Amino acid sequence: MTEIDDPGRFAALPDQQRRAIVDWLRANYLAASPPQGLSAYELKHVFERSLDGFYTDNGTFKGAMAAAGFTRACPPGDRNWTFHVERRDSRPPPSEASFVAWLFAQGERADPVGDVARDALVDRSFPTQATDPGEVEDYLVRKGATDDWRRSLARAISEWRRA
Repeated sequence: MTEIDDPGRFAALPDQQRRAIVDWLRANYLAASPPQGLSAYELKHVFERSLDGFYTDNGTFKGAMAAAGFTRACPPGDRNWTFHVERRDSRPPPSEASFVAWLFAQGERADPVGDVARDALVDRSFPTQATDPGEVEDYLVRKGATDDWRRSLARAISEWRRA
């Protein structure tokens, strides 16, 4: 195991960052069996792209997953640990024809619109019942979204209007 893959690196983070990752994990994921095929490496990228996220390495995130109480679903020698987790979502679903429903369906895209969709999917306070894209934009402004994030949202809104 390389140093960057060592889960002990989690303990070296400042308390505030350790709490931020563990709180985010517990707010967005539940223990599940069988595992949903999510590795700590994949989840670290979802966390980093979230509005409250920051960069972490693979080992740090493996340690965070364990600290959050998730059970590893692979041998300890594996480089990219998988865990018995599934995404938590207690939000009411968006109405079928809404911008939010369209946005959620874009989560598999490998572009800025897909990034916005994935962030929205894991943000437990995201306004799933918004009836107008402007409500989503207002929400993101209140959350302190970056200019890049807002440009990506504008692109998503434009595509949705053309669809």
